[in-house]
Amino acid sequence: MKNIMLFASFGFLIVLLYSCGTAVPTKELADAKAAIERAKSVDAPVYASQDFMEAQDDLDKANSSVDAKKNQDAHDQAVMAKIAADKSYESARTARAEDIYQKCSNSMSACDQNFANKIDPDKYAFVTNGYSGLQAVYDKKDYDSIYSNGVLLYPKVKDLAEYSSGMVNKAKDEVATAQNSYDEAADKEIVRQFAMDDLKAAEPLIDDARTSLTSGDLDNTVTKAKKAEAMIAEAEKKAQDAYQLSLKNTTNTTQTVDIGKQQEMEKEKKEASDAIETAKKKLEQLKTRLKGTFLGGALGSFSYVEFPFICLGDDISSPGHASNSNVSTPGASSSIQVKDEDITQDMVEKYINMAQNAYDREEYLDAIDYANEASRMSDILLARELFKIYTVKLRPLNRDCLWKISGYMYDNQWALWPVIWRANKYQIQDPDLIYPGQELKIPPVPAK
Repeated sequence: MKNIMLFASFGFLIVLLYSCGTAVPTKELADAKAAIERAKSVDAPVYASQDFMEAQDDLDKANSSVDAKKNQDAHDQAVMAKIAADKSYESARTARAEDIYQKCSNSMSACDQNFANKIDPDKYAFVTNGYSGLQAVYDKKDYDSIYSNGVLLYPKVKDLAEYSSGMVNKAKDEVATAQNSYDEAADKEIVRQFAMDDLKAAEPLIDDARTSLTSGDLDNTVTKAKKAEAMIAEAEKKAQDAYQLSLKNTTNTTQTVDIGKQQEMEKEKKEASDAIETAKKKLEQLKTRLKGTFLGGALGSFSYVEFPFICLGDDISSPGHASNSNVSTPGASSSIQVKDEDITQDMVEKYINMAQNAYDREEYLDAIDYANEASRMSDILLARELFKIYTVKLRPLNRDCLWKISGYMYDNQWALWPVIWRANKYQIQDPDLIYPGQELKIPPVPAK
């Protein structure tokens, strides 16, 4: 009987121990939680996200195991959580220091490239001194100091880099504006006739502005560019005044005008009238939208037309205008342009109206230019219906080029490649460089 009681007591003790199990790992859970909070303090969720998520996941599992009274599992999971949290702490501490150092380095490079030492010498000296200190602690791999110094320095050096870049871009824009104004003026017939020497006087100023830009003398760059723009505008005004005067003299003093000059005026008048009539006919064809009308039913009768455009007369506002294009708005101080693919019928009508108004004022050169531009835009719109598309292919052993594509599309007429180039100038800067996947517009076969 005594043995039976002893055996029963021993069995009860075993059952009691099994039901209670290991004690709740309170310390391990607290250590894991503290390690995770420390990892957060160095932005571990950003710079060591994988290790940090593992730590958080292990801690969640440990808490769940405690709720399920699986204390041994909770103990092991809490230990793993602390290990992962400690690892994420060290990784994030290093990564965020490297990140802020790299940002400071990139901004310092931008300062140097954009002449910050000349634009704002005091701020440049300040950030240079701060960057030298940052480099010193970086060489020692003192990650806490790298980060603390870097977060103070970065906003200052970044602001200086952005300011310097903005000033350089402003100076570049001034030089580009002056050059564009010069090029546009040089393309105008009346400037070439009446004020070309005055226009050429602006050339050295543009060259000086460009030289000053490369040396970082931005104030002188802007001053020279603006002075060049003023000279260009004055040359254009002189040309317009001289042209108007020549028209008045021709009208009011016909008895004193020599026969050759009178004949030249009559020729200009006829050319203007013919150009306007041609533009109106093409507009009517455009309105009907009948394929083949303009082309005469044969692709071979189409030729790619490209007129040099001359800005004259009063200002207009044309619909669909956008930057970086090849159609200018006459009369504006700087050219507003539109890509060929953005040309509209409304724009054609506006240019015809401008041509007619110029003709009525006896400004025949203006009228010719406006009418020719209207015809050119009509040709583009009419030809759209017949454009084909060729996708540049990747052939490692036989690469595509415009010369070959011309042969493929124009029945072995390889020499017609410039036609394809002109039709795609908005996406091909260098005719020797085309890339697989480009979609090229292929105009109809040009007229022979």
